[in-house]
Amino acid sequence: MKTHGKRNIVAIGGGQVFVPCKPPETLAIDGYIVRLAEENLSLSRQPRKPRLLFVPTASGDDLLYCNTIYNLYELRLGCQFDHLRLLAERLTDQEIRQKISWADIIYVGGGNTYRMMRAWRRRGVGQLLIAAYNSGTVMCGLSAGAICWFDSGVSDSRKESNPTDWKPILVKGLGLIPAVCCPHYDSEGEWRKSACEDLLRRHPSLPGIALEDLCALQAIDGSQYKVISPAGKKCYHLSWQEGLFVPRRIAEEKIKS
Repeated sequence: MKTHGKRNIVAIGGGQVFVPCKPPETLAIDGYIVRLAEENLSLSRQPRKPRLLFVPTASGDDLLYCNTIYNLYELRLGCQFDHLRLLAERLTDQEIRQKISWADIIYVGGGNTYRMMRAWRRRGVGQLLIAAYNSGTVMCGLSAGAICWFDSGVSDSRKESNPTDWKPILVKGLGLIPAVCCPHYDSEGEWRKSACEDLLRRHPSLPGIALEDLCALQAIDGSQYKVISPAGKKCYHLSWQEGLFVPRRIAEEKIKS
């Protein structure tokens, strides 16, 4: 089991990974993630390319999504690539463990957060991911793949089964970041902002973290946090104080595109 380097989570609020004839919108953040893994490999004196495992459960194991991440992380960023398709492939428990333990980076894709967490619980994947995080694997993801690392997250998962009459819900995550995550805070209309206010009012034990697209929260060793964005996008700490909803912007550390 890996024990090198710091424990890192990079939770990305959103952004287009596939943009025809253009670089991915998230490329600067993706490159930053790879550098974190390279630093860990350097500390452990392992002279090889980082290994990236893509987990597309939330998208229903969509193969085009897998191909997009392969093009980005292997062909463009020089990683070794594999995927964990829990829903589409009949994997044994041992095969699941081997894939997760193989990785230096685990990237969780976007989609239906509720479906993903339910599938993970059924196969025991959540505990394997927590063990990988504790061993030094860089954990990351976008949208649903950001929510999963938090205690819970604001989700539109019910929209898939009832597109005309649905309500936002909180979906329970793995609890590695003690907050409620709200991705896409600037790009999906006002429903996310109003949902954050309502759900945090009804569940006041934890603060909220709202991430705009192209903005990521990095959690380091479970005790240090910083906001990174190549585009000056924002991250907010959300809370209710004396009956008022208070969004407070968290300053970012800029990274190069």
